[in-house]
Amino acid sequence: MLVVDGAAPGTARAQTVSVAIKNFSFQPSSLTVPIGSTVTWTNQDSVEHTSTSDTGAWDSGGIAPGQSFQHTFTAAGTFTYHCMIHPFMHGTIVVGAAVPSSMPAHPIVQATPTVVPVGGTTLVQGSGFTSTNWAFVFWQRPDRTAHGVWVFTSSTGTFALRLGFSPRHGTGSEFITAFDFATRTWAPFAVVAVTAAVPQVATLSAAPNPVVNGGISSIVGRGFAPNTLVIVQWRRPDATAGAITIFADNSGSFAFTLLADPRHGCGPRTFVAFDPSIGLQTAPYTLFVSC
Repeated sequence: MLVVDGAAPGTARAQTVSVAIKNFSFQPSSLTVPIGSTVTWTNQDSVEHTSTSDTGAWDSGGIAPGQSFQHTFTAAGTFTYHCMIHPFMHGTIVVGAAVPSSMPAHPIVQATPTVVPVGGTTLVQGSGFTSTNWAFVFWQRPDRTAHGVWVFTSSTGTFALRLGFSPRHGTGSEFITAFDFATRTWAPFAVVAVTAAVPQVATLSAAPNPVVNGGISSIVGRGFAPNTLVIVQWRRPDATAGAITIFADNSGSFAFTLLADPRHGCGPRTFVAFDPSIGLQTAPYTLFVSC
């Protein structure tokens, strides 16, 4: 909350005060100004917003990114307003009187982390909500589809949930907010940048390599999906083939030992591994069997 410092009561002078529109919220969301003051709203977001009185006292129309709108308050009172395009955005201007210090905190939603690859997750946390009551968590995805869930707040007015980002909704900005059912108040948006996933690379290795004919090598795989079955196949020097299905551990790794059976001769053994859960296949890996 911003309180504009003026003269003593009865001699307060008009002010020019700024409100930033950014991150899909009015900042600050509450002001106290003397009568005759002018408030300037400046759109610092990348999309159009409005400043629209709840009672029709003013309406900016669309404020384009980087543009501003001004309104002068000539009478005392409490003036609430919103964005017509994004009605969860609210603000209050108190003219000629102080905002009570006991005014409840505006609810806040935060996301950690704020940059997430598709397929990843973020922790959504809310604070400043009415305690032991319902809140509605809402999010709009990069493809403009939306969803929401009801949550019950703690005794301190908080909640937490983990939100995942499916590849089918694309990349871009995901907007997350929550509605306090008791106070009928929306929290300002938290914005998460959903980025393209870093391609996952799985690898195979063997030790020792080369291995003597009749010896044993340890075959190691890394970079697979955790706790999933992986199919490992290989072709021997005599053109016969072998395969094994093995379970990757919590880190997406596995290991097994393999005998270089003398019946199959000397030369290269070529391995590939396939993770059917995510459609991931390794590049061919060669183990040399020496005589």
